[in-house]
Formats: sequence, C-alpha cells, structure tokens
Amino acid sequence: MIGVSEVVLVLKDVVTGFFYYIFIFLKWFYLHFLPFIVIYIGIPLFIIGVLLGLSFGGGTVLFLVVFSVGLYYFINNAIFKSDPYKIDINSTGPISANQKIFKSNF
Repeated sequence: MIGVSEVVLVLKDVVTGFFYYIFIFLKWFYLHFLPFIVIYIGIPLFIIGVLLGLSFGGGTVLFLVVFSVGLYYFINNAIFKSDPYKIDINSTGPISANQKIFKSNF
C-alpha cells in the first residue's frame, strides 16, 4: 500500500510541475510572443489607423472648404449681382421665365 506521505509527494510533484509549465508558457507568451505581435502587427496597424484618420479628417475639411467657397459664390452671384428691375421692356421677347412673369399684362 501507498502511504499518505507518498501520495502527498506525488501531488506536490504534479502541482509544482503544472505551475512550472504554466510559468514557462507565461514567460514565452510575455517575453517572446507578445512583443512580436506588438512590433510586427500592432505598430503597423496603429500607423495605418492614424493615416486613415488623417485622410478622412483631411477629406472632411477639404469638403467643407470647397462647399463653403461654392456656397459663397452661389449666394454672391444669386443675391448681390441680381437686378430684378433690369428688364428691357422694348425687347422683342422674354429672355427668361422671370421676365415673362414681370412683362405679363395681368
């Protein structure tokens, strides 16, 4: 028969072996695998993300600038350069739909 002390020694060897291999795995994971992932995958993905963020932000700013300039010229030409009283009454025919309405004899 096996004595209690022998069972305790076997259990101690099993538990210490289990924790030893856990320690070896964690040491490999944190000292070899994780730095490899961070250096060769994490940093390039971070740089690509920063570049994409800048490009999307830059595209948004460019769109806003172009839209604002276009809106400025549209408002400038539509409101400030329009003259609804500049209608030639002696002309032979209407030039635009607005002049048709203004020249009608209602």
